[in-house]
Amino acid sequence: MLICSEMSTQVSWQKKYSPNENVHTISVAPDNTVYAATTSYGIFKSSDEGNNWLNISAGLPDSMVRVIQVSTDNKVFVGTGSNGIYQNAGGSWSAINNGLPSGNVLVTGFAKASNGTMYMIATTGLIYKWNGTIWTNITFNFPAIGRMIAVGPTGTLFGGSFTNGVYQFDGVNNWTIVGSAMPNNFVFNITVGQNDTIYALCNSNNIYRCHTSGGTWTLINTGLPSTNMNFIASDAQNRIFVGSSSTYGVIYRSLNNGNSWSSATPGLFTTSFGCIAFSSSGKTYTGTSGIFRSQDGGDNWQDINSGLDAARSVFCFKCTRNGTYFVANRLGVWRSSDSGNTWQYRITGISHFNVLQITENAVGDILFHAFNNTPKGAIYRSTNNGDNWTLVAANGCDLYTKIKQHKTDTIWASSRFSGATTLSYSVNNGATWNNNPLDISAIWDIDVTADHTIFVGSESEGISRSDNGGQSFTLGVGNTIPWYGNLLEVERDENGVIFAGTDWWTNVLWYSLPEENGNSWTKFTDPDLVIHGIQDLIFDHFNNAWLACNDGGVRMAYNDNWNESTDWISSSSGLPSSNTNILELSFDTSGYMYAIAYTNNGHNGGLYKSTVPVNLPQSSVYRFIGNGSWESTTNWENNHKPSTELSGNKMIIIDPVTNGECVLQTPLQLTNGAVLKIRPNKLLKLTD
Repeated sequence: MLICSEMSTQVSWQKKYSPNENVHTISVAPDNTVYAATTSYGIFKSSDEGNNWLNISAGLPDSMVRVIQVSTDNKVFVGTGSNGIYQNAGGSWSAINNGLPSGNVLVTGFAKASNGTMYMIATTGLIYKWNGTIWTNITFNFPAIGRMIAVGPTGTLFGGSFTNGVYQFDGVNNWTIVGSAMPNNFVFNITVGQNDTIYALCNSNNIYRCHTSGGTWTLINTGLPSTNMNFIASDAQNRIFVGSSSTYGVIYRSLNNGNSWSSATPGLFTTSFGCIAFSSSGKTYTGTSGIFRSQDGGDNWQDINSGLDAARSVFCFKCTRNGTYFVANRLGVWRSSDSGNTWQYRITGISHFNVLQITENAVGDILFHAFNNTPKGAIYRSTNNGDNWTLVAANGCDLYTKIKQHKTDTIWASSRFSGATTLSYSVNNGATWNNNPLDISAIWDIDVTADHTIFVGSESEGISRSDNGGQSFTLGVGNTIPWYGNLLEVERDENGVIFAGTDWWTNVLWYSLPEENGNSWTKFTDPDLVIHGIQDLIFDHFNNAWLACNDGGVRMAYNDNWNESTDWISSSSGLPSSNTNILELSFDTSGYMYAIAYTNNGHNGGLYKSTVPVNLPQSSVYRFIGNGSWESTTNWENNHKPSTELSGNKMIIIDPVTNGECVLQTPLQLTNGAVLKIRPNKLLKLTD
């Protein structure tokens, strides 16, 4: 690791994009400003047609926004989760509940007229009109169970009733039914096209159309699946869009007045689409896990989530050897082919969606373990980089806890609460699995670094060891010491030292030297390790240790002669808070470290990346580029030598001192372009 001062070893972090919460409401103002909201992050605003987003929720009483609508005079109306209706007119939010019943009114939908009038329908089915000062009840004779309202191109207000069809308002005090009796009158959404045609979305995936002047309701389902739809809307060109409520998001579009439908989103892999909106500049916006935009009426879509920080909770992260990123959460697996800038939902073949770990085997297949709502654990495998998944193991356990590669031909999986099958193994890259009977409590981690010696950490036994490649185990080795909790982490450093981490307030981390082989343990006594527990433990190429802590952020310790007073340094700068629950640590192919910061609702959590490479490749050359910065130039001498020599450009090769640490005492004048070559597995410190 190349650093510019001793303090910079305390790694700092920056938040990276990860899958967002679903955007369930979008509205576009006449000036093409776009407003969008998720379930729990409030409202985001884009002033550049979706290229960048800014959260503007400050001033709202709660972060739950049910519906957004922008009036023709650019006033923003929102229905909040528990505080009624708020309006933004000029940059600040104010409550506008005058005329509404006391208590919280939950909004189902807004509809705007061209003269600036705003209409609202509540979950009670009552319909209101806003005159700029007060809401007036205009329900009159509209039937019960009103679900949605819409304004036609001539300004007429229409309403859909879940049991009685579609009605139109005379603007005074009367509602009359539109058209003949509908074959299915359970209406829950409507839209009115520029061609004065009403399109009604009913239950059981039935869509009907009828002219606003009346007549027969015609069923228009050709090309649609049997699943229900979330929304229906039409744009200025009378293109009609409906969003499927299936697990995978699909938007269907009709270009011929509903006579036929086809998918408008075949290349998008995301969650179900919950809303759609259109701008006067011809752009289409849709909300799913984040926001997508089309500039050609739905033929092509762009992921536009820059600044839309509405991350879901994430359980795990993996960067494969080919540079593909995977994360997972309660919804399954997400994949990124552009270093996490955009994410695709990849769940084909999956029926267990709570994914707890993703890993790569020796031949490049992707494996994950997950559980369903029962819960019952399962292991899935993909041989095509996550495009499809196959269930390959389910030994009856409550859930699997870890999957780790042993030899090139063996993979082990630990599990919990499964009787005599708490270990499983595969000898064919995870295609099939065998149960390894072991009468032991829940196993939380397994170390298979060595050829024949295997350690497992469990709930009751502490550390157990096999000296014959897993054929048999000695339970509770070294248990003369007080473990005080579940053994959650078992890892071995490059010198064979065994580390064991637990989930208690004190006594959380121990080590056992290779010659002790787990028969005796030494506790690390640094006060900085008074934390809830150890969630993950990894070593970088320099054999420095990194800890993911439960409510304790990240700790690290330099590779040294491990002893009970080893200094564990807080390395949590940039993480949400010093007591963040970090679930996992790992590296990408460029040596950057990634951390999973977990919160129940995703707020402040998500995926974090170190601001500098931590796991630099062995035997690399690094070039000083000024301002305290370095760039990796592996094989630089042969392949990437600059065409012109810089003044003072020199190669400096530094050999380690006896303790393995290379120290350069400053002042050291490094000209831009100067090169430092570090021997493998050694650490360079530049001190003040």
